Amino acid sequence: MPQMITRRLMRGLRFAGCCGMDQCSALGVSGTALYFLAARVLGLNEVKLMSATGPAKNNRDRTRLGDFFEALVALSLQTYAAANDAKLSPFRDHDGRHEIDFVIHRGDAEAVGIEVKLKSAITDQDVRHLLWLKESLPDQIVDLVVINTGTHAYRRQDGVAVIPLALLTA
Repeated sequence: MPQMITRRLMRGLRFAGCCGMDQCSALGVSGTALYFLAARVLGLNEVKLMSATGPAKNNRDRTRLGDFFEALVALSLQTYAAANDAKLSPFRDHDGRHEIDFVIHRGDAEAVGIEVKLKSAITDQDVRHLLWLKESLPDQIVDLVVINTGTHAYRRQDGVAVIPLALLTA
């Protein structure tokens, strides 16, 4: 029953103009806040998201759980960005082949590329878009980060920092 309500809620939000992290101007509520509302209806909490457990009966549910995790990360990043007079925004290249979950930047100056992964082990496949971003904008991108569900922060050999969300929210 809660999943059916959530599907209807998300469908209604998309109809109102809400898609993921975008603003729902008709409702005056951010996409992030709506994900938290839907998570509440499903009975998801931070512990379930961090352990990647919950209503994941199939890949579609797994994707939805990833969306909730990304919304939780976005909330933390928005807080840090605002405190440092920076902006948080998604990035997609003009032909849609490369997408970065978030870029934190101050104007046209330095920026940090951030990917969010609902898993603990990060692979080369997970960082390919971040590495493309650094290669494309070498003078602007000062760091690359993957935020995941792991327990330890480390820097990969390719220079990408891997940081568990638990360390950002501690």
